[in-house]
Amino acid sequence: MRYEIKLPALTGQISELETAIKLNSRCFNEIFYKRRVNNIYFDDLKNSSFYENFDGIANRIKYRIRWYGNQFGEIDPILELKIKKGFAGYKESYKLKNFNFHVKISSEEIISQIIKNDIPDQVKEELFLKSPVLFNSYMRKYFITFDKKYRLTLDSEIEYIKFEKGLSSVKMDDESVVLELKYDIEDEPEARKVINDLPVRINKNSKFSRGILMTRE
Repeated sequence: MRYEIKLPALTGQISELETAIKLNSRCFNEIFYKRRVNNIYFDDLKNSSFYENFDGIANRIKYRIRWYGNQFGEIDPILELKIKKGFAGYKESYKLKNFNFHVKISSEEIISQIIKNDIPDQVKEELFLKSPVLFNSYMRKYFITFDKKYRLTLDSEIEYIKFEKGLSSVKMDDESVVLELKYDIEDEPEARKVINDLPVRINKNSKFSRGILMTRE
């Protein structure tokens, strides 16, 4: 179980944020490389996942497919179940077979690609009750402390596309970036100091909920 603390900010703050991260008293260093993160989110006909997320229901599960790199073409996907228990949570991940993701792909085709894989029957049953509702993509930078207890991600160039018999037009979130602090429950005591050294404050933020609202317009 770990905490994931969202710290939303404005696009114009990116340079300030990166400087604050590098000067943070916990000594963050950039790791890995900046890369594009892509997600397909699922929901049922009642939009249960959206409302649970929007209303801040303590115990909930969010279903998504994630992959990295190019948005379209042959993708290397992972099915993720993000399980929230109060303020903490964890993730179950299932590697899926590669498939071709394209702008005209149907909900039925995506579900059929998933169920070909060796995943628990209960997960398959849940997915039969859901369909893809949102495609989300952004660029992500990664930072970690020297002792590897705290991790920060910085997401920018965020875009959303609604599923409507394939993908509809792109909605760019030009004004927003999202900084996220991630750490294990046992490392909670020192997390406040990490946050206090940053020029942003904790606020409720979900790309899934924001994307659903933006693509309704």
